[in-house]
Amino acid sequence: MFRMFRFFEQFITPFPSEEPGQPPTGLFAFCRHYTRGSEKHLVVMAFLTGLLAILEVSLFDFLGQLVDWLSTKNPDTFLAEETGTLLWMAFIILIAIPVTVLFHTIYVHQVLLGNYPMSIRWNMHRYLLGQSYSFYQNEFAGRVATKVLQTALS
Repeated sequence: MFRMFRFFEQFITPFPSEEPGQPPTGLFAFCRHYTRGSEKHLVVMAFLTGLLAILEVSLFDFLGQLVDWLSTKNPDTFLAEETGTLLWMAFIILIAIPVTVLFHTIYVHQVLLGNYPMSIRWNMHRYLLGQSYSFYQNEFAGRVATKVLQTALS
């Protein structure tokens, strides 16, 4: 079990070795600067989130159809007429949604939430190590460290 987690945790390097440069100005450029190398993982997470949303919406749509069928269809021929749809929804409810939730949860918690913010913190920390002594004299105690921690999670 823990080998599987280790496999997913190795997708993003928490301590990149390349030397960090000055982050650009502007929100989008700043975010792209610190997201470098993690784009494909964010796309996979977005795909899994979208797929999960589609599956859940289809579940509620099916429940509405089921209520309509039970009020309009003939009870004697209901199973014969709707067997395919019922089997398809059974597959979605019993297999597709749980498997999608599993991979989404593993991807978000094991791939992204552990190493992605850590790589951002590491790059910021290494960039701040190159600042002059006077840079830190003009700041309140702990303000820079707090900004680094808050920026990585936001």
